Amino acid sequence: MKYQGLGNDYLVLDPNKNRIQLQGKKIALMCQRGFGLGADGVLYGPVEINGKMGVHIYNADGSEAEMCGNGVRCVGKYVYDHGLTDKTEVTVETGAGIKVLILNVKDGKVDTVRVDMGEPAFGPAEIPVIAEGEMVVAAPITVGDKEWKMTCVSMGNPHTVVFVDDVKHFP
Repeated sequence: MKYQGLGNDYLVLDPNKNRIQLQGKKIALMCQRGFGLGADGVLYGPVEINGKMGVHIYNADGSEAEMCGNGVRCVGKYVYDHGLTDKTEVTVETGAGIKVLILNVKDGKVDTVRVDMGEPAFGPAEIPVIAEGEMVVAAPITVGDKEWKMTCVSMGNPHTVVFVDDVKHFP
């Protein structure tokens, strides 16, 4: 099944319904837009991890991510809407630890899901990113012939943020 969370789209593969052996190359092919099903990643679950309900989160390139907020919220909707839980507060084990989901249910289906992502990591080794200093905030980076200021952060999956003046017209 395909779900989306705030513009990120995921293939949800329930191991009880999809007998598939996931490998990086196979995931990348499934996620390829135009030739595959097209997705930002694959959510494999619910599965048991450390005796708890969990999910394996894969990026579109086939690599496994510790966590994805938009993805784990899709898992919350999936497990409720498919009768795998009747709770509106659900815990899900991820590579970044246990995440608590709050499900907002309307007319018997999940309408929205909130997730406590925990504290962000700004340390270069935690993200990971090769950089000096305790945090990577507004650090200069040159791309082509232009210098930008980047901020790096991890919420279980590394991100680099570059602020631009006009997103709509940014190439």
